[in-house]
Amino acid sequence: MASVCLIRCVASDVNRYSNFCDTDKLAGYDDDVFEPDVALEGKDDLLDEYGIEAGPSTGATFWLAKQIVAEDPDAKVVFISADGRLHPDTEPLVLSDESPTQAEFLPVTPPPMHVGEQPSAPTVSPVAKTRSDPLIGNEQRTAREGSDSKTVGQSVARMSTLATEHDLGHSTTTSGVIMDTPSLSTRLVCSGCGEHVDAASTPAFGCPSRHTNPGVDHVLVPASGSSAALDAPTNTGNPFIDYRGLMLSHRVAMARGMTDADYVALVTKFDEALAAVDGTGFRETPLTYHSDLNLFVKDETRNVGQSHKARHLANVMIYLLVLRETGGEAGAALAQKSLAVASCGNAGLAAAVVAAAAKWPIHVCIPPDADPVVQARLHELGAEVHVCQRDGTPVQTSLGMVDTTNAADPTLSACQGLVADHGCIPFSVQGPECGVAVEGGQTLGFELLAALNRDHPDVDHIGNVFVQVGGGALGAGLMQGLHRGIDDKQLPHGVAGLTSVPALRTVQPTGNAPLARAFDRLQAERVTAAAAAKRRDDFMSPWPEPQSVAHGILDDETYEWVALCEAMQATGGSAITVSDDTIQEAFQFARGTLGIQTCHTGAASLAGWLSLANATPREQPDVVIVTGADRSQH
Repeated sequence: MASVCLIRCVASDVNRYSNFCDTDKLAGYDDDVFEPDVALEGKDDLLDEYGIEAGPSTGATFWLAKQIVAEDPDAKVVFISADGRLHPDTEPLVLSDESPTQAEFLPVTPPPMHVGEQPSAPTVSPVAKTRSDPLIGNEQRTAREGSDSKTVGQSVARMSTLATEHDLGHSTTTSGVIMDTPSLSTRLVCSGCGEHVDAASTPAFGCPSRHTNPGVDHVLVPASGSSAALDAPTNTGNPFIDYRGLMLSHRVAMARGMTDADYVALVTKFDEALAAVDGTGFRETPLTYHSDLNLFVKDETRNVGQSHKARHLANVMIYLLVLRETGGEAGAALAQKSLAVASCGNAGLAAAVVAAAAKWPIHVCIPPDADPVVQARLHELGAEVHVCQRDGTPVQTSLGMVDTTNAADPTLSACQGLVADHGCIPFSVQGPECGVAVEGGQTLGFELLAALNRDHPDVDHIGNVFVQVGGGALGAGLMQGLHRGIDDKQLPHGVAGLTSVPALRTVQPTGNAPLARAFDRLQAERVTAAAAAKRRDDFMSPWPEPQSVAHGILDDETYEWVALCEAMQATGGSAITVSDDTIQEAFQFARGTLGIQTCHTGAASLAGWLSLANATPREQPDVVIVTGADRSQH
């Protein structure tokens, strides 16, 4: 007869979920508790001793298992992790059946369950002996047997599967949608080197190894996962509330003791502050179908900050607000720091709007030719604005001098100096500086799929999606969102209607096309984007003297080039370059035909569509993302 051991963090209470768990029937629920530091120490021990990455909940379970073995060395302990995986640098070791093993992981993979279905029993993979030490995990057995899961027992803790044996029922939201009980992963993993950071225990922005291993492209990416059952409705129209169960900040909030209601209240208050500062909060932006063009247009010019950029930066801010709200050493330290962002215009404006709403001081580093309208608005919003010259002139700030000598992009160099030398928070849309920002763009993909399902249910295929590219966060976030909705079927409102992810067509001006150049090199060498990430300088390098009427996408490097190249390879897409004449044509087309008052930057994606549509008849509808308002009209 096996015993089930349960233990609770003193700062947590499962009663907040209002689900099937009757804590009155759990012996010792109020007495058998541990401090939060125990979970973090156990998580670190698990990685150090056995090369297994996991979250704080698994860390606490590992600690408990070790206590049992310490008291009874002959104990046989089965340790089930819902969010663990072998670190990429860990070599799988397989020993014979005679090897003494006191405890092991059971990779448990529940079958997929969709809304309205009854849960079926989970599949338990055969246990493979791995090391002659107690408390060892095994992931590789599942992988060899054909599972596409990258985690040990991904979603093993879905409590609804227990109902098949214990009649415990299901966990539901107030709208009646069955939600997976979480793999509450708060881990960020570097897509380049495999380094990991726990976003719940320490503020996480850039990869810790990016300075010691500069030849690799480093971007911290949130581990995929979904949060626990949501207590509040998911149809408010605010993407950061409706899709919160898919966002890292929500998982961090739950791990740090907040309730779902607490989180919704925090985001709601922040959104109200945004509306007070900018005239609007976050709401689903329009998706319009033009039947004569067989074209869907997603209009981001009406969003917070008049572009998509606020999606990225609001996601970072919500994460910061969660850390600050939940206190502790991390929260207290953050509250004393200023934000720093580098921008050609749109990102700086969005960052200043978001910072003003949160009442957080911010430094905005811009080029000398930034739009005067944008510069004036930055000052109105209370930002400290730094104009960064390309001649290497030091940048004077209230925190001290920042050196930009020999910098290819002086705005980014100044921002990095503020972070490295003066302790600022990298409030950036560049993935290498702040990986959490890219995730905010996923909400655009979620909205796109929701609108297609709701308003165009007969559409099951989109041919191409056209996205302008500067730093690349827009395209990377969009494609990640589409992948999660279509391939992974993670949307809370049901399965996406599209059967496949559209081909990604990235668009850059001919006067600044570092992504197109990198993709051409990558394709010529017949290497994958993941492999190219290990040889960054062979593929991505600064574009000399960027020039275009599309001023907002003159980043001399595409920071999200690996994610974009990977998406183009996976979907059969391409990197398109367009002339300023074509961008000017698209600018007029947007205003006259589509009725969208976008800027030249926002018209670039439309220019890509025009160049392809003129050459090839479109049998399937396409999608164009138009983002960036023409501020000369205001």
